Amino acid sequence: MRIIAVIIICLAAVSSTFAGDGFISDRLGCLVVILPGWNIDTSIADEITITNIEKGGIFVSIKRYAIAPANQIGSEDDLEIAISGLYSKLGINLPSDQKPKFAVRNGRAEFEADFMSRDANAIIRDHKYLKGTITRLNKDGQVLYLIIAASPIEVFADVYPQIQLIINSFHITGEMAPDLYVKSSSGLYKYFLLGIIIALCVFFFTRNRRIQRSSNPLGADSGNFWRCIACGRVNHIDSRFCHRCGAERYIIKEAKVSGPSNPPGDK
Repeated sequence: MRIIAVIIICLAAVSSTFAGDGFISDRLGCLVVILPGWNIDTSIADEITITNIEKGGIFVSIKRYAIAPANQIGSEDDLEIAISGLYSKLGINLPSDQKPKFAVRNGRAEFEADFMSRDANAIIRDHKYLKGTITRLNKDGQVLYLIIAASPIEVFADVYPQIQLIINSFHITGEMAPDLYVKSSSGLYKYFLLGIIIALCVFFFTRNRRIQRSSNPLGADSGNFWRCIACGRVNHIDSRFCHRCGAERYIIKEAKVSGPSNPPGDK
C-alpha cells in the first residue's frame, strides 16, 4: 500500500513538473513522462520506446535487464568491469587510460555517456545519449535500467532539451534494497577453511608430541618407526637420517651363532 501511495505521489509530481502525461510500467517497474508531441510504444517486451511524432528518427528507449547470478556486482571493481563491458558492446570506446565514470548513491549506481553511431560507410548518422542505472530490487535482485536516446546529428541540439526532460522524469517504482552490492559468501567460506586448517594444525601438533613422548609410538605399527638415540625423535624406517638432528639411524646387527645347528625336528 505504501508503494502505491509513493507511485501516485511521484506520478503527480513528475507530471506537473514536466507538463506531460505520466506512464507507469508494471512490467519494467518504472514510470516516465510522455511529453506533448511524443508517442509511446510498449509492444516489445521489457522495453518502452518514446518517439517524436513530428520528426523521424528521434526516440528514447528504456529497457530493463536482469543481472545473472554469475555476474552479480559485489564491489566498485565489479561495477567498473560491468560498465566497461557494456560500453564495449555498444561501441563506446574510451581512451586506454580512462575508466568509466559512475556515481553510487541511494542504493544505485548511475552512469552516462555521449556517443555517435555510424553507417556501413563509417559516416556518422546519429548522436546518441546513454544513461544507465544499476540497482538491487528486493524482489528481483540486481537489474540494469538502460536508457538510450538517439537523434539525427543535425537536429540533436534542437531536441536535446526534450530528451533530457523525458530521461529526468524516469523513476524506478520497485522497492529498492538499501545496498546495491551483493554480499558474497566467499568471505565466510575463507574463514571456515581457515578454521579447519588451524584445527588440523593443532591436531597434528598434539598428536606428534604424544608420539614423540611415547615409548611405543604407534602401537602395533611401531615396527615401522625408529627412535633417534641422539635426540629421541621418532622417524619412519624409510628415513636413514633423523629429521631433527640429522643423526644416522643406528641398526643393531644380529649376533652370529657358531657351532652346529640342529636340523628341524631334532631334539
